[in-house]
Parts: sequence; structure tokens; C-alpha cells
Amino acid sequence: MVQTKKNGIAAAGAFLLGCILAALLGAPSADNLTQPLVIFGRFLRQMSLGSASGNAGAWAIVIGLSALPMLGLLRKGRSQADLLLLLGGAEMFAMLYFLVNPTRASQMLGWMDADMIAKSWALVSLGSFAGTMVCWLLLRLLRRLSREPAERLPLFLFWTAVFYAFLLGYSGVQGMETTLQGLAQGSSQGRLPTGSQAMAVLLQLLTLIPDLLGVWVILLAGKLTLALEKAPFAGETVMLAERISKHTVGIAKATLLLTVLMNAVQMGFFSILLNVRVKIQIPLLTLVLCAVLMLLCKYFRRAKEVSDDSASII
Repeated sequence: MVQTKKNGIAAAGAFLLGCILAALLGAPSADNLTQPLVIFGRFLRQMSLGSASGNAGAWAIVIGLSALPMLGLLRKGRSQADLLLLLGGAEMFAMLYFLVNPTRASQMLGWMDADMIAKSWALVSLGSFAGTMVCWLLLRLLRRLSREPAERLPLFLFWTAVFYAFLLGYSGVQGMETTLQGLAQGSSQGRLPTGSQAMAVLLQLLTLIPDLLGVWVILLAGKLTLALEKAPFAGETVMLAERISKHTVGIAKATLLLTVLMNAVQMGFFSILLNVRVKIQIPLLTLVLCAVLMLLCKYFRRAKEVSDDSASII
């Protein structure tokens, strides 16, 4: 029980840390993400146009940066996931090439404004490259996890819950700031009424709660996994599985009811809302986690009964 409280406090702390960082940093704009890349592309272009040696140096920088992701292929224990490193290198090369030569992209697309193309291309290519590398890291992590001893699974689930809680806090506050800014810009008064601000914050919190319940489910799974590693068929483990099964049912019900509540709140306070987000879809991630954990708990209860029957026969 003490360990469960500590894990819950750690996840709550990670969530608050994400909220604080998001509030301090503010919502990032596209210009903040793309401007450094655009400036770097202009620097390489000036370097390339300056002289033959400068051109060679610019090409060397582009090729060198593009080859960085593929250095992962030199590691031992390569897998099919490492093919993503080749894709990442190609994306890096394409990103740098058209940042250095935005006029060529302008000619290909038929646009006249090369600067606008450079900013748009920087945003698209950066997102594509970052997504490829994140997918590669996750696949490597899953491969390593499959080869790790089962005793480390509870620790992995704990850090997964903590990191997920941090992301929820960070993205939640940034999403709230972006929503409030967008609503204020769309308002004829240039600012939001107090009631509209409060409702926007409330709706954002209601949107976050089902995901936070998913963090709780991950922590419960870690607790069950730890108990199964110590004594899989002990009576205490089966009792714990029963309690966790009841918790997951309650979490699933609360998740669905919160979705209904968010829609009902928007209906009730429609007159002061400047933006409506009615959700018909259900939070599948939290519900799937609940279903899997509930079935797992029932499986171990049945396994305990089989084990007891076998022991009585022997």
C-alpha cells in the first residue's frame, strides 16, 4: 500500500511538473520551431554561393548531418526497426536541401514566395523527421523490453505512467492556453468573458481526467505485476487481483460518464461558450487498458483455482 501511494505521488508530481513547465514556457508557435532552421538554411545558402570551397563545405555539412541518424546502424544487435534510420537520414537530407534551395521548391510547387515555402517546409520536414526518430526509439525500447527479465516490468510500467502523466500535464496546459488565445482572437471584444474562460478551463480538465485515469490503470498494472513476480498463486495476490479488477471496472465507468458529462455541460452552458467540442467517440486507450487488466485479473483468479485443484489431487 505504501509503495502504491509513493507511485501515485510520483505520477501526480510529474503531472504538476508538466503543468508548471507548460505555463512557464507558454504555447510554442510555428515560428519558434521553424525560424532556427530557416536561418540555418540561409547560412548554408550564403556559404554555398560564396565560393567553391564554401559550396563544398555546405555540402559536407548537409551530408554529415544527414548521416547522423544512420550511425545507429553501427551498433550491435541491429533489427528491422533500424531501417527507420535510413528513412530518417533521407528526411534530414531533404529537409536541409530544400531549406538551402527554397527557390527550387518554389519552382516545383508553382509558388512565388520562397520564404513562405521555407517556413512551411521546415515545419513539415521537422515533424516528419522527429516522428520517424521517436518511432525508432520506441521500437528499440520494446525490443529491449522483450529481452529483459520479467522482474523489470513493474519498473517499466512505473516510469511509463510517470512520463505519461508529465506529457498530459504539459500538453493539457498548452492546449488550454492555445484554446484561450484562439477564442480571444475570435471574439469581437478581443478578450474572453470570465464565464467563457472558466468553462473553457473546465472542459479542458474534463478532457484530461479520462487520460489521468489511464495513468492510474498503468500504476495498478505495475502493482499487480510486482505481486505476481513475488507469489503468483498466493491468496494475497488473488485478493489483490480482485480489488484491481473492481477498480478497473469503476475507472471504465467513470471514463464513460465523464465523456457524457462534458457534452452535457456544453449543452447546459451553450450561451456562454465560444467554442463547442462535442465528443461522440469514447476514450479507447483508458477503456482498453481497463479491459485488459480486468481480464488479466480474472485469468489469475482462475489460474489460482486450477493450482489449488492440482495441489489437492497430488
